[in-house]
Amino acid sequence: MALWTGLGQAATVAQLVGADVGGLISMIVQAALTARQNRSECEQLARRPLAGLGDTLRDAHELVVSCQGRSAAYQFIMAGRTAEKFREVQSKIDSYLILFPVISHIGITRR
Repeated sequence: MALWTGLGQAATVAQLVGADVGGLISMIVQAALTARQNRSECEQLARRPLAGLGDTLRDAHELVVSCQGRSAAYQFIMAGRTAEKFREVQSKIDSYLILFPVISHIGITRR
């Protein structure tokens, strides 16, 4: 109800200054929808790195588990490839961790 009262007052003021009431109301509604959409997008951006980090941590766990129980000969032969996989996982983890301060800043600023 307060929204309609506020819009009614805005319409009265707009009429006094000769502005297009329908256009003003449309602009206000569009701005409100854009703000809601931006909030949703910010929340989505925050969720993606968390999901990506979770997936990467699962990959890291699988990599560690795959190394367990292997013979010394197998580990020696596969050492180069295993080291490369660990570097890839570490790089992914680092890239997600860099995003968290940015996401935190966005969250604090929005509040």
